[in-house]
Amino acid sequence: MRLDTLLGGPVAFLREEMGFPVPERLTAYQEWWEKEGWPLSLEVDRWGTPHLRQFNARSERVDEILYPPGYWYLLSAGYAAGVISEWRIGMTCGSVIS
Repeated sequence: MRLDTLLGGPVAFLREEMGFPVPERLTAYQEWWEKEGWPLSLEVDRWGTPHLRQFNARSERVDEILYPPGYWYLLSAGYAAGVISEWRIGMTCGSVIS
């Protein structure tokens, strides 16, 4: 495997090493990831493990998982680009690549 293929990101790897046709939306998602997604991912990582809020202000049990704000933006961007859904479809078929 060539180093420049690895450094070119997942799209280059799929195209060059695996011989897969890469949809334009994955190329666009990789560009978005490099500009916006990566810094957000670092922010989410700095938060560490999501916190559990067990009670609200009235002492009622709520058991709410508190994620960093950037987490939801990253998740919605992945779903919008089809990255997450395609991965999950592949997993249900017994393969990461569908």
